[in-house]
Amino acid sequence: MMEKYKGDEDYWSKRNVQSSWTYFGAHNGIFRKIPATHQEECGQYDPRCRPWFVAASSGPKDVVLVIDVSGSMKDYGRMDIAKDAAVTIVETLTVADRIAVISFSDRATQIGGYSSLIRATNENKKRLIKAIKDLDANGSTNFYDAFETAFDALENTIKREVTSGCNVAVLFMTDGQI
Repeated sequence: MMEKYKGDEDYWSKRNVQSSWTYFGAHNGIFRKIPATHQEECGQYDPRCRPWFVAASSGPKDVVLVIDVSGSMKDYGRMDIAKDAAVTIVETLTVADRIAVISFSDRATQIGGYSSLIRATNENKKRLIKAIKDLDANGSTNFYDAFETAFDALENTIKREVTSGCNVAVLFMTDGQI
């Protein structure tokens, strides 16, 4: 890594530009930055939660988050855990990705009123995160409608030819209580 940094430094100095940092983020969370900077707390930065790491490790993707908001999710902080997980996932996406967020209890609804996945722009991610944070748990659990809505969103995205064309993930967040 030091050799790479020295090479970068030589390259940029020929162009009268000061080289910036060189970063390394590994699949197990190890992170190195050259030149190093002092941090008061060690281990607070996990590159696996950063959009640049997720993009490099998985490429463009279509992601459907399906979040259970039935009454049983009120118990034991389950709703907060699901919201935190969903927000973390949305934050890691890049503009190359597509996203749909579906909440379900008695029936399923795609957040934002869309019928297909949307591009994960900063503006769209902010709207989705706000909507996720505003979710409330009540009602019964209708898994069937949740899956149907999720796969309809994927199908509509493919029909409209706006899919990322790469990986597809459906993340189903539930406590399993019917």
